[in-house]
Amino acid sequence: ERVQRNRPSVVFETDLHGVSVVTMYLLPEVNLKLLPRFIDQLKPGARIVSHDYDLGPWPFDEMIELALAEKMVGPTGRSRVFLWLVPADARGRWIADLPELGGRWQFDIAQKFQVLEVDARAGGSTMVVRGACLRGEEIRLAVTGIVGGKGYNVLFAGKVADGRIEGNVRISDGESYRTLPWQAARP
Repeated sequence: ERVQRNRPSVVFETDLHGVSVVTMYLLPEVNLKLLPRFIDQLKPGARIVSHDYDLGPWPFDEMIELALAEKMVGPTGRSRVFLWLVPADARGRWIADLPELGGRWQFDIAQKFQVLEVDARAGGSTMVVRGACLRGEEIRLAVTGIVGGKGYNVLFAGKVADGRIEGNVRISDGESYRTLPWQAARP
């Protein structure tokens, strides 16, 4: 179909619901105009790949750079390929019951794209969140702290979907470890 003058490009009209991969080689200002549509319409875990130009404030999940001396367009002498995974909505308060590890756990998550800031509490104690990662629907939280008078390193790994997180938690006390199922929900 021919695009007529004074008519928005089809790229801004296409319904992206149900799309799992988007590839593009567009100018930076076009990428920025598309960013809100990607977040609003693509499902968590969908992949976006862009040649040479990023998505502005949305940090990429991965990037490779290739030296290409003969390249004449875009950033000359090199090509970059960016990958983003559309993040699930992990914002808010999450509650998990782990009787084997202090009882009730509370996670307060602030989110900007896939970047998380997490506060965690267990059995009334504040825990140290050493790392938080969100890739699509997959979430990982590395937590350290004292529970019931004993120090633990805990790795929560799960999938964020339908207002729940379900997965496994790996618990280590420095001498041994065990893995248990884990579920969290918004109150």
